[in-house]
Amino acid sequence: MKNVNRHTIDYDVLQEQLTYYREGISSTIKHIQEGRFDLLDILFNKLVSLAGYQDADRPSSPEVCRYLRLICQLISVVLTAASEKTVPVKLPLGEQQLEIVPDEIGWQIDEKQWLFSCYSTVICTSSARLNALLQVEPERLKFYPSGTQYYFYYLLAAPLQAILRDDTNAHEVIEQARQAVRAVPKFDDYLEEYDESDSESPDLKDYVDDDYAPLVIEPQLDLMSALLSHNALRFNETLLEALEKHKSYWGQEEHSVDPVGLIAWGPLALARLAGKRGIPVIITSDYLPKLLVDGNCHCD
Repeated sequence: MKNVNRHTIDYDVLQEQLTYYREGISSTIKHIQEGRFDLLDILFNKLVSLAGYQDADRPSSPEVCRYLRLICQLISVVLTAASEKTVPVKLPLGEQQLEIVPDEIGWQIDEKQWLFSCYSTVICTSSARLNALLQVEPERLKFYPSGTQYYFYYLLAAPLQAILRDDTNAHEVIEQARQAVRAVPKFDDYLEEYDESDSESPDLKDYVDDDYAPLVIEPQLDLMSALLSHNALRFNETLLEALEKHKSYWGQEEHSVDPVGLIAWGPLALARLAGKRGIPVIITSDYLPKLLVDGNCHCD
């Protein structure tokens, strides 16, 4: 059995971030309970970040599962609101059971939120929520331009949907996504054309460096292909390679405390899916919380 340890994190910075996000989430929940339903998407994004920091501080903590459950509940609210339009949507938040009128939400799911919602519903085995997410057309998730981190999230949407729906053309969809990923220009090309005065352009920090796609995105596509093979050896070898590349990227000093990299969300969801489909997962890693890989977190 192979193990991939998490990259080294500055402990003091980790504790600062934990405090910041815990306080931020408590404050956001309080505002939502007071009727600020426009903050639901802010709460979603903070929960994803806190889950990463929490697991880095206390691996496989039950708190991470609690955050994933709340993520699943939030995505239920926005998806139900989008379909019902006028019927109030219920959200258990803290000790309160909130009723939210869809028009008060104003939340349109972006690329990251859709992808991490899919990861969460797969990990937590929330079939109804996952089915609702699979009804969202990938083109509706394209908000950010090529070269940004969000654009790469968008490119993962179609192959992940194909895998989750057992589409017969899943191999072709994965290959199309791979070609699209490799066709994204280099970071320096964006830097040359970047117009800081253009108010419609994303912030330059939204663009990712040239290591991002080969070390973070393509390994997930490789893992999807391995999952389709139903070959346990191939899947585990590909999972090990994906985790090593994940560590290689997120372990770089400038990325080391980014909460998105503290858990390998894509490989984790695909490992959970592999287990459901009868493929034993023998690779262990700090990036794959055991509580979640073993299926001990449920959202329903």
